Amino acid sequence: MKKMVLAGMVALTVSACVQGVQAQSVLTLTVITHDSFDLDKKLIAGFEAANRVKVRLIKGGDAGEMLNKLILSKASPLADVVYGLDNTLLPRAEAAGLLTPYTSPASAKVAAQNRLGPLLSTVDTGYVALNYDKAYFAKAGLKLPVSLAELSGPQYARLTVVESPATSSPGAAFYLATVQELGQDGALAWWRAARQNGMKVTRGWSQAYNQDFSLYGGRYPIVLSYASSPAAEVFYSEGKLKEAPTGNLFLPGSSFLQLEGVGVLKGSNVVDVTAAVQNVPHTGPGNLIIGVIERWADVRGALERAVASGSGLPVSQVKIRPPLPKPAKVDCMAVNYMEDGTRQEAAPINAFHKSPGCIVGHGDTMVMPDIPISILEGEAELAVVLGKRARNVPAAKAMEHVFGYVNFIDGSARDATKLGNSFYQVKSRDTFAP
Repeated sequence: MKKMVLAGMVALTVSACVQGVQAQSVLTLTVITHDSFDLDKKLIAGFEAANRVKVRLIKGGDAGEMLNKLILSKASPLADVVYGLDNTLLPRAEAAGLLTPYTSPASAKVAAQNRLGPLLSTVDTGYVALNYDKAYFAKAGLKLPVSLAELSGPQYARLTVVESPATSSPGAAFYLATVQELGQDGALAWWRAARQNGMKVTRGWSQAYNQDFSLYGGRYPIVLSYASSPAAEVFYSEGKLKEAPTGNLFLPGSSFLQLEGVGVLKGSNVVDVTAAVQNVPHTGPGNLIIGVIERWADVRGALERAVASGSGLPVSQVKIRPPLPKPAKVDCMAVNYMEDGTRQEAAPINAFHKSPGCIVGHGDTMVMPDIPISILEGEAELAVVLGKRARNVPAAKAMEHVFGYVNFIDGSARDATKLGNSFYQVKSRDTFAP
């Protein structure tokens, strides 16, 4: 029940986004938020009327998941403004170069110790804390744990659900709290013990609190939430509750002060660097990038200078072509992962080829071939671009041959196997490698 009421939230950052827009112009201000964000529609409408903008809200998942999306889409930003990054996630956002420095005039009203610096304006503060279901513990006659060690013991097996530090800001905060209490090695050991003891780790706060917590029909009477959550249960009951049905479980090393903020995302322009690589031998635009990769050490400096000095065009005004439109070959691995935990061990190496003619670019269409099939699918993959010729390379030196990575869709006509020559029929059709 972490409902964010953020009066004036967009006012903290909008001047950085609309500066220079003519008075008669109306632009769309896109704000990406975590899933728990909530804002009064009347407040949004009033802001839109006062500032001649249209506010578009995008839910980006839990805060950690949202940050992952922003990093992956950095070249083509999803929004103008981001709300919901906090002091646990800010270092990653800063390292990725996602945010434009902006100091809101409203920051002067924020206590100095709670300010997040020039990249995020603090909007909300709160303590991440464990909550417990009072009715469950009363009915079970079970006393509350008094330490992290006790929580990970057999008496409390399969009673706790927390959010993942990889996808959730409360999860990251809880992990950092355990590190502060136990040290890095001790915290990792505690998490292993707790997982073995049945602690569930879920994607985000909404799932943990609203689905897995026993108060709302789940099986776990202890949940990672906020110190304000018990009071929020009473407040949002609109008079139905006089006493909170939940309580806080302030175990040493389990609470963390979260500072949540709003920031301006960097825009992204595409710069024409053709002049910087015009002397690289090539027979056409499609294979210029191959020459660039082969001569990367020689051309990198010129490319970086061209990007730094060029103004470029917004991504929305250009057509995104395949980054490597004519590779010499495309080698693919079959079943080179653990099938989401359903496999006990990796499968034997099994490779197949896709024709270079399968490759298409961003926004292009994967076309169903004119053959009798009913299953056409695209699997999201990560493609490794090799920077130099390689053969019989030992694993310890494999990364010396890697130039970079690109997104890749493995297109398949799954039931084309009945036509024979199965890998070609299924995998190597035109457009089957976006």
